[in-house]
Amino acid sequence: MTENPAGFSGDIPKNYDRGLGQIIFAGYAADMAQRAASDATASRVLETAAGSGVLTRALRDAFPAGARLTVTDLNPDMLAVARAKFRPEEQVVFQQADATELPFPAESF
Repeated sequence: MTENPAGFSGDIPKNYDRGLGQIIFAGYAADMAQRAASDATASRVLETAAGSGVLTRALRDAFPAGARLTVTDLNPDMLAVARAKFRPEEQVVFQQADATELPFPAESF
């Protein structure tokens, strides 16, 4: 078994998404996505600490189809749950990353 730095593994990410994600976070995610998408010039969007992708789904739905979303989380199992919510053509890139040490050049987003 590999070490999971964030501790949520096995069935926990799916249960987290089903329980907390949809019940507690969905409303907040919809509001945040609409606020973020109000910047009509944004073509590259970075989401950190994405968890199971509740906000990610709302962001993808709120931004124009041509906008590219890069989604990070420390936990690979949570990213796997998030990734399953998207089709390849939706321009969402998933990458495991620590939000305190992001591997992107300055001003990439």
